[in-house]
Formats: sequence, C-alpha cells, structure tokens
Amino acid sequence: MRAISLLTVLETVEKSRRVSSPKRSRSDASNPSISRYCEMTVAPVIGQARLDQPFEYGTGRLNVRSYRRGVSNEGTATRLFNLPDQFPEGAGAVVSASDATAQARRGLLEDVVTAALTVNQMRQALVDLHLSVRKGARQTITFQPVNDLSGERLPRLRTDYDVGDFLPFRAAIERSEDDELVFDRRIDSIVRVYQVAVQVDPESGAGQPTLTVSPS
Repeated sequence: MRAISLLTVLETVEKSRRVSSPKRSRSDASNPSISRYCEMTVAPVIGQARLDQPFEYGTGRLNVRSYRRGVSNEGTATRLFNLPDQFPEGAGAVVSASDATAQARRGLLEDVVTAALTVNQMRQALVDLHLSVRKGARQTITFQPVNDLSGERLPRLRTDYDVGDFLPFRAAIERSEDDELVFDRRIDSIVRVYQVAVQVDPESGAGQPTLTVSPS
C-alpha cells in the first residue's frame, strides 16, 4: 500500500467542503443527529523503526564495505509562498513561511507551493510542512554491505528490514594521533531506506545489494 500525502488529504477535504448541498447518507447509530457525508480510508505510513539493525562502516558490526555521501541543494527553499486562486485578480491572501536560521546559512531561496486549496489554514499548514522538509540541504548516502557468510553481522533484506524502514547508519575512520590510533565518527544518524538495488554476478549467481538512504 502507498502512503497518501498530506496534500492529497488536504485537497480531498477541501473538495468535500466545496459541496454546497451534500446528500446525507445515513445517521450515526450513537447520535442520530450526526450524518455521514463520506468515508475516507488513509493508507498507513510505509516503514517502521528497526533500531536494532544497524549498518556500520569502520566501527561496530563492520558490515559496510564502502559508502558515499552526497549533498544537494536541489529543491531547497528558505522562504515559501502559496498564492490564492486566480492571483492577482482573485480574492484571498498570500500565505508564506520562512526560516531565518536557514536563510543565514544558505541564503534566501524562494519558491511557490501550488495547491488547489482555498482555506487559509490548510494553505498555511501545507507551506509550513514544505518548509520543514526543504529548508535543509538534501543528503543521500549510498553504500554496499559486506558479504556476511556467518549471517550474524548483516541485516537481512525483507526479514530484518525493508524499503521504507528507519535504520541506524554509522561511519568512522581510523587515524593516528600522538602515535595512537583513534576513530573519528563521521556519520551517526537514523536513516530511511529509499532504494535497494541488487546486482547479480552472472558467474557465481551471488547478489550484491546497494542501498540508498537519507537521514531522517
């Protein structure tokens, strides 16, 4: 099942609000004065927390062969707007949201969030949600797990975790300091699994998975 976005829910509620003379289907059994106009089933959120199934590079379980982290400003916004219907001729206020801390760090990045909504509270909620997600740079981590013959170090796909789940990911490097080896932890975050691609060796038939995750 797929997760229904907040925008879909808001637009559904908005469309039902626009109905001028809705037909009453049936009354609530516990309170006959309450009539039902519609029923809406929202799919559950995909994924769950698997905090006991970490992937670790250079530390802990040592079950990651290699990893790569990328940072992108694509889609980043520090000030967002939503314009009323038929702007600028149409009636209605322009709603906006901004983050001063994100602007000081990344500059003023503006964008317009489009949505077929007319209720100001819904429009503001949508803009606020966009800002909370888009005010930071997008980070993605791609890594390859080791081939674990023991079956003890490596979480198993579709058994211990699946796409959409939240997992711990840690990465540390070894360096020398005052003639001693110390570990610098570079990444220690809860990440969400967005993609698992498996490449099969044509000779051995063994599969090498590659995971793409993003900090939650």
